[in-house]
Amino acid sequence: MDQRALAGAGNSDRLGGARLSGDADRDAIPGSGPAMSGSIGRTARGRNRIVAGLLSLCLCLFPAAGWAQRPLMGMFTPWARDQHGVDLGGREANLRNWEARLGRKPSSLLATDFYGGDSWADLSDFAWLPAYWKARNPSRKLMWSIPLTYKGTPLKDVADGTNDRDFAIAAQAISAATPDAFIRLGWEMNGDWTAWAAKGVEAQYIAAFRRAARIFKAASPRFAFVWCVNLGLQNSPPDLAYPGDDVVDIVGMDVYDVATKDDAAERWRDIDLDGPYGLKWLVGFGARHGKKIAVPEWGVGLAGAPDNPYFVDRMADWIEANRREIAFQSYFDVPPHDLDSGRFALSRKAFLRRFSEKRP
Repeated sequence: MDQRALAGAGNSDRLGGARLSGDADRDAIPGSGPAMSGSIGRTARGRNRIVAGLLSLCLCLFPAAGWAQRPLMGMFTPWARDQHGVDLGGREANLRNWEARLGRKPSSLLATDFYGGDSWADLSDFAWLPAYWKARNPSRKLMWSIPLTYKGTPLKDVADGTNDRDFAIAAQAISAATPDAFIRLGWEMNGDWTAWAAKGVEAQYIAAFRRAARIFKAASPRFAFVWCVNLGLQNSPPDLAYPGDDVVDIVGMDVYDVATKDDAAERWRDIDLDGPYGLKWLVGFGARHGKKIAVPEWGVGLAGAPDNPYFVDRMADWIEANRREIAFQSYFDVPPHDLDSGRFALSRKAFLRRFSEKRP
């Protein structure tokens, strides 16, 4: 999303399968005509019941090949503090609250956070943050968003190695605490609100991304790299800035409901799903490159968009329909998208209904 909006953020599927009958038709068993004894027929039926029971057990323990789990779900949550600003457990505390509300297992939600602020010095100054997350919950999976450059430093300088040491410090801090994290470098490069906007300098963006990715990969081979665009054409075609299959593990897209059209169904169809560089494009681009896809940020209420449960329901439908291709999806639960703000009561209700794992 537009980084200006971060100012207020602070630092089951049912098991499928054929229904098996325990009472097979004896006439369907070779050699089991009317002249056969009833005992043989009963034996066959008994065997069928045993087979059916074993198959049901296997389906429970080892789901059928066509069945897939829901994608990993995540949230970006506010930092928990009391009225005096005292730390109450950071974003981890709010993630636990959401896990309880959604009936999800502890540590099952992906955490998302941002490493670095407004200057290169922040890549050193934020070294405490991964350790903080590990201390609060060493089992928590994270996605880190890392700036690719800062104002005043052209992407060409980054590509030439000017800031290798800064990236190495960040990579070491993150790898020491969360060595299997998702790393989202230089996200939303097709917009005009970041220092690493790619329009007109796509080659430099690509070179900078590749250089930073190599530095992070050297710190932890277990890192998975997310190349993440913003929904729509925005300021430039995002595919012109694709860094290459060898340095990208997951192709992502940030998706927000924006009140560009009065009708929610039209917005979803014409912009989010079928529009230029919309969700259909994301699925196709990932497939062409042999990559999993992700939605690292999504939410309601961008740029004054109203309460929109229709958007939440359609996102849930799309996630379910593409669950085999999606690595993860994460709701951006901070202003102006926060579901507990009171401004999105219907969206909140839809979110709890669609993403809860509680059973009636």
